[in-house]
Amino acid sequence: MTDRNYTVAQEAELTSGAPWNYESAKAWGEANGKGWRSVVAKVLSLQVEYIRKPAPVKRPKDVTKAELVAEIATKLEVTDLSGLEKATVKALIDLLGAIPA
Repeated sequence: MTDRNYTVAQEAELTSGAPWNYESAKAWGEANGKGWRSVVAKVLSLQVEYIRKPAPVKRPKDVTKAELVAEIATKLEVTDLSGLEKATVKALIDLLGAIPA
């Protein structure tokens, strides 16, 4: 028989600690000498509820960086912001949202 990575007591603790998420799995793993991925895998194998992190916001398909930079320039009443086109779409969207109307 192979060695077990988790004791029966640890499995019971994981089962009773539901629901789990990234933060709780990371904290429990650090306290018990396990990686958070291992904890998540064990929680899922025990069929205990695990709440996944939401997927990152993806770029809208109909908006280009050039359009975002042009809209930022319009709101700021500036003529040339061509260097901003090298920024990420998320950064441009966040910047646009931070400009007061």
